[in-house]
This record gives sequence, C-alpha cells and structure tokens, in this order.
Amino acid sequence: MHTVTMSGLPKHFFVMAAVLLASAVPGAGQAAGEWPLPDAEAQRRSVDLVRETWKNEYAAATDQARQSDLAGKLIKNAEITRGGAPACFALLNEAVDLAAKAGDLRTAMRAVDEMEWRFRVHGTQTRLQAIRTIARGTGLPPSLVAEAIFAAQQAIEQNEVDAAVEFCDLAVETARKGASSELKASVDEYASRVKEYARLQKSAAKESPVGGLGAGLGMGKKWEIFGDGVGIMTRSRGRRKAVLARYGGTGQTERAVTGALIWLANHQMADGSWNLQKYTSRCKDGTCTGPGMVTADAGATAMGLLPFLAAGHTHKTKGPYRENIAAGVNWLIKHQEANGNLAKNCVQPMYSHGLATIALCEAYGMSGDRNVGMAAQGAVNYIIKAQNPNDGGWRYNPGDVGDTSVTGWQIMALKSAQLAGLSVGGSTYGSAGKWLDSCQKGPNNSLYSYQPATGHSNTMTASGLLCRQYLGAKRKDPMMTDGVKYLLDNLPDAQLPNIYYWYHGTQVLFNMGGQPWDQWNRRMRQILLDSQCRDTRTCACGSWNPAGDLWASRGGRLMMTSLAALTLEVYYRYLPLYKVDEEKAP
Repeated sequence: MHTVTMSGLPKHFFVMAAVLLASAVPGAGQAAGEWPLPDAEAQRRSVDLVRETWKNEYAAATDQARQSDLAGKLIKNAEITRGGAPACFALLNEAVDLAAKAGDLRTAMRAVDEMEWRFRVHGTQTRLQAIRTIARGTGLPPSLVAEAIFAAQQAIEQNEVDAAVEFCDLAVETARKGASSELKASVDEYASRVKEYARLQKSAAKESPVGGLGAGLGMGKKWEIFGDGVGIMTRSRGRRKAVLARYGGTGQTERAVTGALIWLANHQMADGSWNLQKYTSRCKDGTCTGPGMVTADAGATAMGLLPFLAAGHTHKTKGPYRENIAAGVNWLIKHQEANGNLAKNCVQPMYSHGLATIALCEAYGMSGDRNVGMAAQGAVNYIIKAQNPNDGGWRYNPGDVGDTSVTGWQIMALKSAQLAGLSVGGSTYGSAGKWLDSCQKGPNNSLYSYQPATGHSNTMTASGLLCRQYLGAKRKDPMMTDGVKYLLDNLPDAQLPNIYYWYHGTQVLFNMGGQPWDQWNRRMRQILLDSQCRDTRTCACGSWNPAGDLWASRGGRLMMTSLAALTLEVYYRYLPLYKVDEEKAP
C-alpha cells in the first residue's frame, strides 16, 4: 500500500476523514474533487477492509490475467461505492497494486488518474512505484515510453524533479530495447533536458528550460520553452491545468491529446495544409489506414489546426507546434478568395468553409493577429451572405435550402467569431433559429432532424441542441432537459462508433454540467481512451481508426482523430455556457 500525503495541497483539502469502509456496494458516486483525503491510519484500515470484503476474489487472482481483471473491478467499484472517501481511496490504491503486479500499465495508470481526479492529490510517487513494479516484474512494455514521458512532465510541474529524472531513465531504458532510432534520439534529448532542469532546480535556478505539459514526444529540436499564452476562455496554461480535473479530465485524457497532436503534426503536408487522403504519404510504415472519401482541403486543414488551438497552442506563442500552426493558418489565408470563401474546390464547400472559419476565428481570438482577424471576418461575412433567406439554414452551397448538419457548423463558426470579438450579423441568429424550429420534433420539441421532412436522429438532435444553447436556450427549458434525457438514453456505444454524434453530444452535456455530464463523460472518455492507437512502434500511434464509424469514413483517420482529440479537450476548450455568467475568464 502507498500512503499518499497532503503536502502541497490547498488548505481546504486537509480535512481528515473519520468514516471507514463498511462495504463496497453500488450506490451514488461522489463528484470529482469533493472527497477529503483520508489520513494514513484511515487509509491502512480501509485497505484491510477492502481485502476482507473481496477476499474470495483475491484468492482467485492467482495469475496476471485475473489480477488485472480484479484491478479493473475495483476501479469500477470505486466509482460507485457508498463507503465514502476511505472506501474509494482504498479500492483505487489496491487496484494500482494489483495492476502493477499483473504488468498491466494501462489499468494501473487509470487507477492513479482516478485517485488524482477524485481527491485532487499528486499521484507522482504512486505512479512511479507502479512503473517500478512493472519494470521489475514483467519487464518494460513499449507503451511505457509515452507514459513515462508524460509522468515526467507532470512531476516537473509538481516540482518533484527526482521523480521526473527517474521517469526519464525508465523511458530511455525502454526506448533502447526496441524503439526506432528517431524515437530513441527524441527520448534521449528530452531526458537530457529534464536532467539539466533538475540540476538547475537544485541550484535554486528560477527559470525552467523544459517545455510544459503537452510539450510532446517525437518533435525533435522543436521543443521550446512554453509561454503562458492568452488562450480563449480556459485554454491558457494555468487555467487549463486548473479546470482539467474540475470538469472531468484526467491524466489519461491529456496523454491521449498529446498523442493526437504528435500524430497530426507528423502528418501535415509540406505546404502547411492537411489532406484527408494524401496524409498517408506522410506515413512511415503503412499503419495509418482509413483515408477519407472526399476532397476538402480547407476542412481537412481546419481539422488539423483545431486540436492544437484547443490545447492553447498558437502561431504566436512559444511551443513545439508553433511552426505547424503558422503553416496551417497561412495556407488557409493564402487560399481564401476575395469574397471570403475559404473552401474553393471543396466537395460540399460550406462544410469546409464553416470548419475553416472556426479555425481562423480561434487563431485570431487567441493571438490577436490582425491579418488572421481580417481573414476571419471575411469568412464570417461569407457565412452571413450564404444563409438561405427563406428558411434561415445553410447547406452545401451558398443559398441552398438548409440542413441541420451544415447549419450547425455555421452557427458554431458564428459563435467562435463572437468569442473572438468579431462582428456577426444581428439578424443571422434569429433566422438560424427559424431553421431549427422547422426541424424540431418530439416531446417539448426536444428532438431534431436533418431536414423538416425526415425523422429525428441522435446526431442531429445533438447538433440541434448545441445550436439552441448557442442561440440562448435556458438550461431548464423543457426542450433542453428533455433533449438531454434523450442523449443520456443514447450514451456513446463502443460497438456503434459515431464520433460526429459524440463530439456534438459532449459539448451539449458539458454545457449542462452536473450528474448528466458526469454520466456522459465517463462513458465517452473511456471509449475514446480505449480505442486510440497506442502502439508506440507504429506511425498510427496517437490516432483513431475510422473503421466502422457511422460518419468518419467520409473524413477518414484525419477527421476521426481531430474530432476525438477535440472531444477530449472539451474540459478546457471553453467554459460551460451556463457557467459563463458566474465565472468570467480573465
């Protein structure tokens, strides 16, 4: 058992727990960060009770597969236990030990992440002990490289430099046993920077030469000192860290985002764009299967850019992706037509134009770059002019009779423009509401269809509800509460992947907050973490395979990876809409 101390935690987390585990039975779980950390004696006694309660399962866990399975069950039980803080903590602590003994790095790290999320503790030492156990037992798995690098970054931010150095040593040792020469060089370089930082730290140096969270792996000499950035809403570095756990993010979700950013950077075209089909030319080993079916260079470039922007990176702030973002933004501006159109030669161009407008608006809002702002305003003006004057919607070409899918992207673009301080036509939103009115169905008009004559669907309902939120629908509006109930009745399903639905539904539930968001987030988060390509020996590492997805086959691996990453960045991309009035970002 690893006793976790409370040094360095905010004072209000120092409350000592007296409640002990009675039994680990299903019930209502506690929200993240609301449990005080049990003291050392309570931790010890609770672990004893967990082992007694689960003694039959422990006795049956005689091999690594069963130990790993039991660890997973303990984590799941910790999410719903009625035994209070000591029960939850003991279940997670035991899960770490069991998973480590089984050599199951992923489950062990999941338990530590859950512990950090629920109790707001720094789990660096617990994480390090688990990795040590795995290294001594089953050996060092290839996945340990990325895990150790991420853990080192966390340790540096928590000022645990000795742990950071040890994490790097483990990463170096693992990389030397089978990684590519490029990966070995990158890991060696990162480790040397960490060790230099540790040396300076011990010499009381005040400035860190090491990049911050998400500095990434495999970017070679592009690692630079991170600035805080300005960010939109909660994207600046300090704010992002502060709200990640508060809104349901974990260390695992951040690692997944980091992996996605690395993959996107490695598959950018030489001219600065991203391409739904030709990205495969940047693949090193043929594992990045699943090219898209349509030609949409502007939309693809926007999907390449948006995850970087969501993570707080810009073309103006220091960071490992500064050049990638600058090249992508410049490509969009260079290919913009005089009338503001960003999607020349794209199939179904208003899709691509809407996405590209979002990217330029966010890049301008975060950087203040006037050239980007001018291009973004031109793109916004084009959207306003492209709206159908009769039904208020948008479709593939300017002036077309609308559909809810394309209309949704245009409304999101206009909202991004508002957040960036750009001008949005006063009557545009009202006309867009007219389109939504024509497609609403079901109880309290809470369901939405693609077009008025078609039936409702999960995807269009999520898009319609998000648009309603952007257009000012109240949280307790019966239309919104019934719509949210419908989404919760149709939670993400790993057997029926639909990233388009998950992306929109995630934003709707995030804006709602509370128990509905927690229920959706837990399901969505785990499915995306489980389905990401994680084999560090392959070029596809960090991406998501579009095979079987209801929508992503058109946009392929690039679209799937972009929307999955953006879904996992929801925790800090924007403030929840219904929180904006009570918590204004600086």
